[in-house]
Amino acid sequence: MIQVKTHHIKGSYDLELNIKRKSLLSYHMVFDDQKEPDGFLFSIPGFGGDADINYQLNLIEHIAKTYNLIAICVEYHCFFSRIRNGASYGLDSFDMEIFLDIIQRYGIQLDPDHLDFESIVHKLNEYVSAEKQKDPNYANYKENIFATILPTKNEYQNFGILQAIDILTVLSHLKVSGFDTMISKKPLFAFGSSHGAYICNLLMKFAPNTFDAIIENSAYVKPPLKYIVGKEHNTKEAETLSYYKESVKIHAFTLTNWTKDQHSPYYFSKSAYEIRDLLDSSQLAQFFKYKSKTELISYHCNIDTIASFEDKQRYVKILQKNKQNLSFYPITKKEQIDGKLIKELTHSMGMSNKKVLEKHLPALLQKYATSTPTDFCKNSTVSYLTSENKIYTYEFKDSIFKVQ
Repeated sequence: MIQVKTHHIKGSYDLELNIKRKSLLSYHMVFDDQKEPDGFLFSIPGFGGDADINYQLNLIEHIAKTYNLIAICVEYHCFFSRIRNGASYGLDSFDMEIFLDIIQRYGIQLDPDHLDFESIVHKLNEYVSAEKQKDPNYANYKENIFATILPTKNEYQNFGILQAIDILTVLSHLKVSGFDTMISKKPLFAFGSSHGAYICNLLMKFAPNTFDAIIENSAYVKPPLKYIVGKEHNTKEAETLSYYKESVKIHAFTLTNWTKDQHSPYYFSKSAYEIRDLLDSSQLAQFFKYKSKTELISYHCNIDTIASFEDKQRYVKILQKNKQNLSFYPITKKEQIDGKLIKELTHSMGMSNKKVLEKHLPALLQKYATSTPTDFCKNSTVSYLTSENKIYTYEFKDSIFKVQ
């Protein structure tokens, strides 16, 4: 019988910024308790529609039923960072300053008892819409405002590292929850698209001999600064754009504690960038010393305005040169659009998660029917040194993450 279990466990706090976690780490797993599973698979969503938890629950149930796997989805740190999956809009000091300039220009009077985001944006939309009716030349005009996306659980965008550590924390929890023998003998897979695909590659970096195979679609390999330092990077390059009714355009950035202020304890340093940069030559040299067993299956479209195709090609070539087990599927022609697996020449290509698993999982399950011991089984210690002599370490013996 198919079982759906949800667990709430203690997650790692943010060791880079020394910020304690305010909520538990949640994960969902689906399996058939009447069968011995053939392995484990982590579904790792990004920022798109696949981050809808109901979609993920349906997907991992499909995976468990179709492939006899223990299928898992982790609500990693800052998982709920889009309005459509539970986040909300707010105004930080920068946003409010811009907004106050706008309402002063229009002469709008705000109700001091209703200064929440919804109320004030509604007021602005009403006023601008009324003004537009006076002049048909401005029928399509939108007033531009800035906003901050507030993730649920009082979280913020750490970007990548803490999220990958969350996956490893869940693996560690599974290991001490009755799945120890299975993890050491059964294959372990992960797959994701966009930001989820980036997390997949970080997993390969921090746990080079844990996952048998990773399937990723459209991972960026250079960390996009607009997701990390937000408005400080470039106010003209919003993380998300949306519209409030007919007259307001919202330029939004997810709440982040990272800053470009070198005097702040939250400064996004060179080290913080390097550990997240999959193309950094020194980091790659250290990665290759671990002789990763992970097979990487990667898709990427050459018309990608979010994740650079050229960077991905460079990354793939370096991995191949160093004998990483890798299959790369560049999508560069309209003829490759089949309407089933590949649907468009854009970021993530509208790729069907079910179809990509259908294409690759059966062969992977056969290939890795008997898995080799993971980093957890071997009590590995994996460390990366940055150019500023900062060390990022994961000790699999006690499942401890360190930043020194």
